[in-house]
Amino acid sequence: EALALQNVGELGGSLELIETQTITSDTAQVDFTSIKEAKYDVHKLEIINAVSDTDNKDFSLRVSVGGTFDTDADYHRCLYSLTANGTQEIQAVDTSSQMDFTLNSGNATNEKTNARIYIYNAGNSASYTFNTNQSTFINDSGYYKTVFGGGIYDQTGTVDGFRIFMDGSGDIASGVFKLYGIKQL
Repeated sequence: EALALQNVGELGGSLELIETQTITSDTAQVDFTSIKEAKYDVHKLEIINAVSDTDNKDFSLRVSVGGTFDTDADYHRCLYSLTANGTQEIQAVDTSSQMDFTLNSGNATNEKTNARIYIYNAGNSASYTFNTNQSTFINDSGYYKTVFGGGIYDQTGTVDGFRIFMDGSGDIASGVFKLYGIKQL
């Protein structure tokens, strides 16, 4: 029975690909505005081989409510990173205008970023929207780095969109961005 449910996409925990965006030239942001928030209470964003046009930048996430991306200081995050040269870093930010999920991404040849972000409660207007994230990349010093963390959007309201962009100035030069909905159990 489970195999039959999985084959028709009805097994809880299975993924539905909502949208894929492939960036091949400088783009200010990648917006997902049809996220099916009424259908899914958990979303998964995958970032594959993404590169910034500027060295030493952070990939960041914002959410949209009512079709408008919130740029106010309504976000909180905590990140823990390990770098192959032995350094560790904890970044905790109590108020911010975005949720970063990388720290010091590089943009030289082969300095690509890969990340997975799970977003919870986007369609629940009575709850905050949370995320957990992990990323793996080569940083601006040429070292392998991995970051684990999470964040919260501390406003209620139905979240109806996600935006990936570079912290500060700079564009996304290339990458593949996929949004999935996770079916409930």
